[in-house]
Amino acid sequence: MRHEACFVERHQVVEAAAPRIAMPDERSPFDPELYAAAASALLDLHLDPTWMPAITANLRVLAAAAELVSGFPLPDDLEAAPRFEA
Repeated sequence: MRHEACFVERHQVVEAAAPRIAMPDERSPFDPELYAAAASALLDLHLDPTWMPAITANLRVLAAAAELVSGFPLPDDLEAAPRFEA
């Protein structure tokens, strides 16, 4: 339960610190350096600066894969498959 309490405390801090703004119509480009710095600070994870190029390279690969998935057009009335089998 300690981890859940820690998450709740951090989440409350982030929520309190986050400005209340409307979501923009356009997304800004993904910045892996900024994301790595923000995520590591939020998680209290100390990253060795020599690993940052490898971390950000992996984040770029993941962002490209996510863009392929999220950029695929799907009709609004499409129903999810009830089950996936490989």
